[in-house]
Amino acid sequence: MLLLPEPLTLTLPRADPPPTRSGLPMLGALAPLVMAIVLWAVTQSIVSLLVGLLSPILALAALLDRRLAARRHRRADHERLRVELERLAERVGRHGDEERHRLTRASAGTTAGRRALRIGTGSMPSGIAWNAESGAPLPADLAARADGLAAGSARMSCPVVLEIDDGIRVVGSGVVIAAVRRALALQVAQILPPEDWMLTAWPDEEAAWIDLLPHRRRRPDGAGRDAVDYVFREVRPAGEARTVRIGAAPDSGGSIPVLEIDPAGRASLDLDGEHVDAAGLRLETRTRAQAADTARRLARASGGEATRSALPSYLAFADLDQEDDGALAAAVGIDAAGDTVALDLDRDGPHAIVGGTTGSGKSELLVTWVLALAARSGPDRLAVLLVDFKGGAAFAPLEALPQVVGVLSDLDQRAARRAVTSLRTELLRRERLLADSRVRSVSELAPDALPRLLVVIDEFAALVAEQPDLSAVIADLAARGRSLGIHLILCTQRPAGVVKESVLANATLRLSLRVNSRADSSAVVGDDSAATLPVDARGRAVLACDGATRPVQIALAGPADVRRVAERWRSGRRAAPFWTPGLPARVGYDELPPAGAQELRFGLVDLPHEQRIGAAVYRPAVDGHLLVVGGRGAGTSTALAAIAADARQAVQVPDDPAGAWSVLTAVIAGLEDRPVEQLIVLVDDVDRLLEAAGDDHRADLVVLLARVAREIARDGGALVLGAARPLTGAATLTAQLDARLLLAMPTREDHVMAGGESRDWSRDRRAGSAVWHGHEVQIAVAEPTAAPAVVCPSLDLGGDVVSIASARPAAIAAALLRRGVAVHAVDRAEEARPGSVVLGDPDDWLAEFGAIERARRGRLLVHALAAADLRALTRIRRALPPLDPRAEEAWLVEAREVSRVRVPW
Repeated sequence: MLLLPEPLTLTLPRADPPPTRSGLPMLGALAPLVMAIVLWAVTQSIVSLLVGLLSPILALAALLDRRLAARRHRRADHERLRVELERLAERVGRHGDEERHRLTRASAGTTAGRRALRIGTGSMPSGIAWNAESGAPLPADLAARADGLAAGSARMSCPVVLEIDDGIRVVGSGVVIAAVRRALALQVAQILPPEDWMLTAWPDEEAAWIDLLPHRRRRPDGAGRDAVDYVFREVRPAGEARTVRIGAAPDSGGSIPVLEIDPAGRASLDLDGEHVDAAGLRLETRTRAQAADTARRLARASGGEATRSALPSYLAFADLDQEDDGALAAAVGIDAAGDTVALDLDRDGPHAIVGGTTGSGKSELLVTWVLALAARSGPDRLAVLLVDFKGGAAFAPLEALPQVVGVLSDLDQRAARRAVTSLRTELLRRERLLADSRVRSVSELAPDALPRLLVVIDEFAALVAEQPDLSAVIADLAARGRSLGIHLILCTQRPAGVVKESVLANATLRLSLRVNSRADSSAVVGDDSAATLPVDARGRAVLACDGATRPVQIALAGPADVRRVAERWRSGRRAAPFWTPGLPARVGYDELPPAGAQELRFGLVDLPHEQRIGAAVYRPAVDGHLLVVGGRGAGTSTALAAIAADARQAVQVPDDPAGAWSVLTAVIAGLEDRPVEQLIVLVDDVDRLLEAAGDDHRADLVVLLARVAREIARDGGALVLGAARPLTGAATLTAQLDARLLLAMPTREDHVMAGGESRDWSRDRRAGSAVWHGHEVQIAVAEPTAAPAVVCPSLDLGGDVVSIASARPAAIAAALLRRGVAVHAVDRAEEARPGSVVLGDPDDWLAEFGAIERARRGRLLVHALAAADLRALTRIRRALPPLDPRAEEAWLVEAREVSRVRVPW
């Protein structure tokens, strides 16, 4: 007989009937009005008529009051119905929990002389029947909720428990047949007292664990050695000896339940010709190693085997039995009785705390635990994030596992910060997925719909010290992890004062290797047993679970074990990471994703809060003018080239002061003639440019750059400057720069002075890596924009007289005379004719008032003199264009306009 959930009748609520609607009380409204008319006729008082007019107003007010009362009634009734439906949903949930508990207990013993076996777990009729109260129908929204509750409660997932008399027939084909028969035989062995029952048949290949059972064994004469059945026979029967058979061919003539299994592992149950409705039946199975563990426990309980008290000093991972049962149970070692120790985060967790002093084997335990989980669950069911804050080498062997989505260490602080953001985002993503699926827990989804996420943190205290923000994230994970399918294993030398109480309350699975004090042991496992573990027993630990502690020996895993587990899942895909893998070390410009019309792409940006990598864009209209700061070799020029590659029109300013001045003034002049939409003016190494300008021109060049910034901003353009250090002493220019792209800087102080956050500075930031609006960016490599060629015109000695003021008049005079040019001294300037030259030093010119006045009105060439000399000679105070010191250049003053010319000597 199949044990079914107990019937339960529930009643769906009904809405209260709506109040009777009534119209306007015409008679009650007209009677006072008639009386008022009669009074007016008698008294001839207008007041009588006014009083009569109040009657229809009062009638309308009464009607409105009834309508409002009816609306309040409907709202209150709607809230009542909603609350009652929620209570019914809770009652359905409690019924499911109670029935699952009842059926589980029923499968652990006998009922009225009949043996109850747990066949597996499946979807069964819940036994819930629904009645409906009399009354009005529910509102549409609540009616849909009620229909969903009734439909969803028709079936429930629960143990499939079968009461048997003489056994059960398990037939079919496939690899699970033996494991199912083994599991059922073990249940029968637990139920049947060994002093009253013996085994008379069993498969030879099962002898290893059969020999551990406390039941006596004897094959009858003539019994075959190729038996596939397990046969238990009563030893001291009151009447005829009874037999219980688990196998393929029961010898009873009665009605025997039949469990049929097809090659794919799907099962169906038949009771006396009647098919049992148990959808999605997941069978109970046991491996031989698991059967041996159960047999030993039965033997110890009956006194049939002496308990072994010695633990081995070494245990290999390969000696443990690992099987893919889709659970979060992992065999990690053995206990003093030789039984396999399986740690189940789903059943005993959801989180675990691991304690232990340095050298006790914490890292080896974590490697074994993760490897055991990976041996059972594939990447579609399990994703693992490993965090090692003591150097990063402990988890290196596990990186080959496809379940591992990332390994973080204290050597990469930026990756650790990304993990903080990614974990917060993953929490929200999982919450949205559960809400969209209308379930409360990940366990209600299909096994591969949302992989369990395991976060393993070695040296948790160091991590919290380095990343304080992570402490709040861990507390949030601990509180909501079970329903979201997120589990934590926190490893620390001493949890007291490091792990928050809210986290400890949810970490019910505790393991402690050797610790140095009784207090540390008590903080982890609740007693001082971990403080008494031997110093030389690496991997020896105390396990605290289900309110009890026991010593265990943890198995050690080697590279061969990791390769074997990784090879098992080689044909599948790696676990889908819940975060982006980080930015590549090099990005080609053609690899960038597209961007908007007003956006200039210059690299890739890491967006862990969105779980993606996108295009890093510069929006001149929004971001304003830009300063790109980075030390030598950090990639400043690369950044400017990438920005220019996406611009509609870009102008690269030369790196010398003279050329820069010419290009910048040409830009301003061009804008006055015809504005250019989104013109990008790029100045690389602006700090070196200003330094090269010298004291005479530095301030003027700063003012010119600031003017260019103001002019091009009117048409949506922008000024982009590259520098190797923060700009100091250029307040006029820096006030125009709104945005900062920060590449690698030599010191944290330089990074902060450039406008960055202290936490974003990294000593090992690679070339091209930058911070943009608080996000990590990798600059794309693009073809650089060539600066326009600046041609300085030569001085034309023809035409009007040329006046020359120079610090080297004698040398210039000799050169001009060799070319046949007439040269006159300043005091003989009146003798000069067109095509000739008047030459002298500044003192000569200032001594001759008439000559300097004529020079100011004509063409005056100032050569090899400082800007102060030109101003003294011409009385011009505005900015002067810088001269190229690598060429023979001079200032030419015509009509009080100053330009650069190349001298002909």
